[in-house]
Amino acid sequence: YSIGQGYLLMTPLQLANLYAAIANGGRLVTPHLSRLGYKEPVDLGLDPAKLNVVRQGLEKVVSRGTGSRAGRFGVSVAGKTGTAQNAHGDDHALFAGYAPAEAPQYVAVAVLEAGKHGSRVASPMVGELLAHVLSHSVDAPEKRED
Repeated sequence: YSIGQGYLLMTPLQLANLYAAIANGGRLVTPHLSRLGYKEPVDLGLDPAKLNVVRQGLEKVVSRGTGSRAGRFGVSVAGKTGTAQNAHGDDHALFAGYAPAEAPQYVAVAVLEAGKHGSRVASPMVGELLAHVLSHSVDAPEKRED
C-alpha cells in the first residue's frame, strides 16, 4: 500500500526512463528519437539484490495486486498503478510497466487526466499495448556508428 501526497513532478518520459532502469538492471538509458547521437547507458550502481526486490514487487502488483488488468493479454507484465489527486475534478490515473517481466524488452506508461484510478483504465491500456508490441516486434536494427 502507498499514499502519495506532495510534489514529485515527473513527465511520463522520465517515469518510463526510471522503469527502464529498473527493468534493465540499473542502467540509465538516454531516450532517442533516432539512432543518431546514441549514448551508452550509464550504470547507476544499484545493488542487484535490492533491485530484484523492487522487480519482484512490480511483478506482484500485476500478478495479484491493483495492476492485475495489465496481465490479461497473454504477456507477463511488471508495473505499478497510480492515482494522483486532482483538487479540481476527477483524479488522474497512471500505470507504468514493462514486459515481459522476466526478460524486459519494452517499457510503457499511460497517464490519463481525470481517469480516476490507474488500476481500472491505465493498467489495461499498458498491458494491451505491451502485448501488441511484443507480438509484432522484430529484432531492432544494429546501432550505427556515426
